[in-house]
Amino acid sequence: MISDDGLQHYKLFRDIEIAVVDAQRLFGNGMCFPAGPLREPISRLDSVDYVVVNGDNSAIKSEL
Repeated sequence: MISDDGLQHYKLFRDIEIAVVDAQRLFGNGMCFPAGPLREPISRLDSVDYVVVNGDNSAIKSEL
């Protein structure tokens, strides 16, 4: 099964976790919803298996 937005459901079993980052928007103001655009803190990227950058990633390389 593939689950969209499944990272927030910690009881959901995972074989792998993939986070997608928009190269144009990056992480916005870096804050989680409702104060910002993120659903998880940026530090969550440290625990996923893969980070996929959607778009031109030249601006984001230094932030990951």
